[in-house]
Amino acid sequence: GVIAAKMLGANRIIAMSRHKDRQELALTFGATDIVEERGDEAVKRVLDLTNQAGADAILECVGTEQSVDTATQIARPGAVIGRVGIPQN
Repeated sequence: GVIAAKMLGANRIIAMSRHKDRQELALTFGATDIVEERGDEAVKRVLDLTNQAGADAILECVGTEQSVDTATQIARPGAVIGRVGIPQN
C-alpha cells in the first residue's frame, strides 16, 4: 500500500502500526509518518497530522472492528476506503 501510494504521487503517507519492523519497512518504502496509537488516540493523531481534514484514501488491512471503525473516522468527506483481507470477528 505504501509503495502504491508513493508511485501514485501521495505527498503524505501515514502508516499505522505498532510493529517496529513494519514501521521501518513503511518508512523505507516512502511513509512520511507513523502512528502507533489505537482507538480515539489514533483518530486524533491522524486528524492532527492532516490539519483536521482527514485522509483522502485509507487502506484498511487488519479487518478488526476497531481498525474498520478507525478507517471511517480518519476519512475526510468523500474519501475512499479500501479493504484488504478477510474481516475478523
